[in-house]
Amino acid sequence: MELRTERLVLRPWQPADADRLFAIRRRPDVAQWLGDPTPWESIETAYAEIAEWNARAHPLGVWAIVPDGAAQPVGSASLSNLPGSVEVQAGWYLHPDETGNGYAAEAARGVLAHAFGAGVDRVWAIMWAHNEASAAVANAAGMDHLGVRHDPWYGTEDDPDSRMFRLDAPYDID
Repeated sequence: MELRTERLVLRPWQPADADRLFAIRRRPDVAQWLGDPTPWESIETAYAEIAEWNARAHPLGVWAIVPDGAAQPVGSASLSNLPGSVEVQAGWYLHPDETGNGYAAEAARGVLAHAFGAGVDRVWAIMWAHNEASAAVANAAGMDHLGVRHDPWYGTEDDPDSRMFRLDAPYDID
């Protein structure tokens, strides 16, 4: 399913995008902020992830963020279930060369509107406690900052806390 915002097309990742996806996810400066902070080591991982992402059930999904008129994606936005839960989380990341244009916040608002339009009651954004850039995106998308708290989904004995944001329906992006 394709989503549109004012300046972006959010569309499913395609096998033809695997080179670009790999170019983004192989970067340590991108991977360090993700749930699995290990940079990808082969393009085969990109192909496998694209196939898995495209099999997700509506309204969940992973979308390539493509600015209007651009030839290739600049990053990714997603809706997924939190581990072991029916709760939904939003996520996003961009190639570092594409930050500072408001693309992540606009994409986040797009997936939030999609989630609430599909009947989701609440969407979370969970991030590393020191991830200031992602926190700024969640704030810009209108999510409520809950602070750094014990994380029941991603917390570990060595690192039990995450920065958490949440937004409850109804949500109006205007």
